[in-house]
Amino acid sequence: MDFMQTLAYFAIAALAAYCVTQIWQFLQQPKPKVGMNVRLRHRFGFTQCRISAMGGNRWRLEFLDQETSLTAGESMIAEVSLPRGTALFRTAALSLDEGEVIIAAPSQLHARERRQSERIFNLDHLPAKLEGEPAVLKDISRHGARVKVFRLPSKGDRVCLRIDGDLDLMAWVKDINVGNQGPEARLIFEEALHPALLKERFIAAAK
Repeated sequence: MDFMQTLAYFAIAALAAYCVTQIWQFLQQPKPKVGMNVRLRHRFGFTQCRISAMGGNRWRLEFLDQETSLTAGESMIAEVSLPRGTALFRTAALSLDEGEVIIAAPSQLHARERRQSERIFNLDHLPAKLEGEPAVLKDISRHGARVKVFRLPSKGDRVCLRIDGDLDLMAWVKDINVGNQGPEARLIFEEALHPALLKERFIAAAK
């Protein structure tokens, strides 16, 4: 076997391995279906919906809430409930009709498994601000954080969490809990933190 034949065999093997990998990744992608629930996060809060039709680059959603403050053309975050977790993607309300909304379908979905959202604690010493106001970072994961706040945001607000003076994370307020230690806000990040960033900035800083 000469050098060119050997090179050709290696090229074919590499191409076959690449194709198998692409097919595997495609099969592993979460596949939303008609009937699944979708939660839309917009500037006025949350709207619960259900997928009623899917086609091309659009999804048709029926409202589960009786009232909504959505407006046509508004940019928002969609959260799809999947069997093993959730998937987030940015979208827009293309059109509104009575009891339903048409949104832009995602080009690709990445599932966010619940078991992968391991939280890191003991971060109170890290300087933190929520929308420019002092806050205390109670815990953080790749997908969200819990912060003690001194000025209450509203559920559904899009906020900026600044940590350690130079790390800005855009998030949505999932809910507010008021306990014996004061009010705390649970946040969901717009973009999941990279594992390397989480390790470098937070795991190493945990007491």
